[in-house]
Amino acid sequence: MSSDQQHPTTDEQALRQELAEAQATLRQLRSAMPTNRLIGVATGIIAERLRVTPERALDALVRASQNDNRKLRDVAMDVVNEHRGLTTLDG
Repeated sequence: MSSDQQHPTTDEQALRQELAEAQATLRQLRSAMPTNRLIGVATGIIAERLRVTPERALDALVRASQNDNRKLRDVAMDVVNEHRGLTTLDG
C-alpha cells in the first residue's frame, strides 16, 4: 500500500466530512417527518373546527404550546387524539 492510500488527501477528508454531515442531516429529516405529519394533521383539524386558514390554525397550535410550556408535537398529539376520541382535553 502506498503512502497516498494510507493518508487521505485534503479533498478526500473534505468529501468524507461532507458525507458525514449529509448522513446526519438525512437522519434528522427522517426522524422529523412523523412529527411534521402529526402537526399537519392537528393543524387541519383545528382549521376545520375553527374555520380558519391553516396558517392561523398553526399559529393557534404554537400559541397553545408556548402558553402551556409544552412541545408542539405533544400539543398536536392531544388534538389528534381528542379528535379520534382517544382522550378528552377537558378532563
